[in-house]
Amino acid sequence: MAAEGESAGGQSSETAEQEISREHESARVANQFHSTAITVSENPFDRDEIKQFEADDIETGKVIGKMLSLFFIYTIIAMALVGYLTWSKILN
Repeated sequence: MAAEGESAGGQSSETAEQEISREHESARVANQFHSTAITVSENPFDRDEIKQFEADDIETGKVIGKMLSLFFIYTIIAMALVGYLTWSKILN
């Protein structure tokens, strides 16, 4: 009976070692995957292209700002004209 206990204990110890080994292997694979993911996510653009993108973004921002300003001024003028016409109709 003692032999069975030792055998069971030996299997238990062996199973724990296998479990630890599996955990270490999983961690190694995860670490390897993480390293690969970082390597793959490198920037596909070189510095000159990034500078050109930034210049294009700045120019586009200026154009959009001017367009929004013009639309705002148009809205104020249209509102004032409609208000004036409505007020003149009410008084007449």
